Amino acid sequence: MIQKVIDYCRQKEMIVSGDHIVLGISGGADSVCLLFLLHEIKKQIPFDLVAVHINHGIRDEAKADGDFVKSLCENLQVPFFLFEEKIEDYAKLNKLSVEEAGREVRYSAFFQVLNQQFGGQGKVAIAHNKNDRAETVLFHLFRGTGLKGLSGIASVRQQIIRPLLCIERNEIETYLNQNKIAYCIDKTNHEDTYTRNRIRHHILSYAELNICENVVSHISDAASIVEETELFLQKLTKEAYSACVTFHKKEQFMLVQVELFLLLDVLIQKYVIMLILHELTKGSKDITSIHIENIRLLFNKQVGKRVDLPYALVAIKQYDTLCVKYKNKDGSFTAIDSLQIKNEVIIHGPGLYHIADEIQLECEIIDASTRKVIPKKSYTKWFDYDKIDKPLVLRTRQSGDFIKINNEESRKSLKDYFINEKVPKEQRDKVYLLAQDHHIIWVVGHRISQHYKVDDKTKRIFQVRYRGGVKDD
Repeated sequence: MIQKVIDYCRQKEMIVSGDHIVLGISGGADSVCLLFLLHEIKKQIPFDLVAVHINHGIRDEAKADGDFVKSLCENLQVPFFLFEEKIEDYAKLNKLSVEEAGREVRYSAFFQVLNQQFGGQGKVAIAHNKNDRAETVLFHLFRGTGLKGLSGIASVRQQIIRPLLCIERNEIETYLNQNKIAYCIDKTNHEDTYTRNRIRHHILSYAELNICENVVSHISDAASIVEETELFLQKLTKEAYSACVTFHKKEQFMLVQVELFLLLDVLIQKYVIMLILHELTKGSKDITSIHIENIRLLFNKQVGKRVDLPYALVAIKQYDTLCVKYKNKDGSFTAIDSLQIKNEVIIHGPGLYHIADEIQLECEIIDASTRKVIPKKSYTKWFDYDKIDKPLVLRTRQSGDFIKINNEESRKSLKDYFINEKVPKEQRDKVYLLAQDHHIIWVVGHRISQHYKVDDKTKRIFQVRYRGGVKDD
């Protein structure tokens, strides 16, 4: 089993040589098993290990559990840290459930030790296993959730790692028994006080006996696939967010470029909205799928339409942007006009060019012989660099601007292009253009000029990426 966990840690890049690991240990079978496994893994992958135990002050045997864990750590020469907190009092004071309070106190203690011992550099190891993940998937499913909830418990989330998500609880108990390793038994785990316990005792146990004996493994494996899917969607979301969203941190509002947003797939649109609300609220617990959909539909509505949201937020449709901001103290709100290019920006070649506030153009030259597939994104375009014989300018429209649509057509006026594309009159002066003199090589968010397209004769590619926000992950 040790090798199985090592392989899993390597696959998920959980632990590397020289790491600093803070282990959360309760004294139960799972965390004791993780303590011994990490102690063994250190022989193959050298890293620093310390253990943290929290006495919740709920059970009579809590002090004995702490003494037991301390003794285990001393025998293995693992530095031990004890925290004591009356969780029930903490829960009442902070208006939390006992479960929520316990979790908050535990993670606070883990990261406090990580900061004190390792300057915040390292990871926190938690002993969740496949059973925990299956129980969490069902818990979220019953209460209503999306892909993130269906992934159950993440194997890696920022600095938190879960090395035991590759094994089941019965494997843990077998390992401990075979190696004659003692552990504490929490009597509350056998009670039906908590929802997760009821799922464990009545739903999963019934499914194992009457539907499929490998139900835990199957649910956990499915959750792992969902986790990978969710991570991929998050990557796409961050790219889209970077292209069409500007976050004004000081004033705490977001501006979303309507045209760029509407080019996104519906699912990514929803994810971008969720990310926007999460950035503004740092939690978005009270945001529902109805709020997300109402904001998404707002992009196609008339200027001035709005959606009121929890946390005193409001989403307002403007001419070329959608603004998400906090209301004033009296409940009113003030619309914020779209960002504009303050001056013409001359593009001399590769580099990062600042346009307005946090909007940028990222330019680079690529050897055509190494090129892959031409990107189909509306905010990243390729041009034949050798056809660009003058400096480019990023600006808004001017009289005499034109674009070449196809090989047969010599040119089309930008005005006619806007008319054909049904770009509203009030938005045309706000559209960003990349131009060589009056030849528009790219209507940002739309098409590029046929004349500058990459073809089989192209030797050097000029890649231009529009970045509409501060994030570019």
